[in-house]
Amino acid sequence: KAIEILRKGAIMNGKDPMETFPEGMVFIDDPNEEHGLHSIFCLFKPEWRWITIFIWLVWTGKAFMYWGTIQIVTLVFTDESAEELGPGMTYDFDYGAIFSSSVAEVVGVTIAVLIIDRHGRILTQSMLYLLGGISVFFMCMLKEVDNTTDEDRPGLIGLAFLSRMFVVGACQLTWCMTAELIPTAVRNTGHASASAVARIGGMCTPW
Repeated sequence: KAIEILRKGAIMNGKDPMETFPEGMVFIDDPNEEHGLHSIFCLFKPEWRWITIFIWLVWTGKAFMYWGTIQIVTLVFTDESAEELGPGMTYDFDYGAIFSSSVAEVVGVTIAVLIIDRHGRILTQSMLYLLGGISVFFMCMLKEVDNTTDEDRPGLIGLAFLSRMFVVGACQLTWCMTAELIPTAVRNTGHASASAVARIGGMCTPW
């Protein structure tokens, strides 16, 4: 497309289109090669196979942790008597607490922007995922042990906030890392396939 734009520009200026390019340049139009780069099977060529597999694994874990955190936060702030409700009755949620934890996503994205170039992609991403997992664990333990008294509500909100903040920050780094690792020739195909495979991790979260 870029070549075609340059050619049209040259024609409009009254020049020979080929004068736009360096002398001796040869163009090869191979539709088969172009089509092959848009196929998911091209990601399994020897030069791209392992990076594709590892990126798919990271994205599966990313989706599992992100959607799992959102679901567990919702469950933590669900009315204890909700399981005993009959047909046609609705669940009762602590919407204020859930909204407060949702604000953490803005903070998480901000943190990712500020630290992405300071400590490296791998270390920063790993630490944020780890801290997010620890926060989720202690939030669940506090919910289970103390059975959510009013005194524990601020602590649960704080842990829910930290959980979503760390996990969302890590997810943003995963997006950036993926675009940097996948070669330009297959970047669209690679990124789209990683996003599709991530749905597997998301679908596993209810279980």
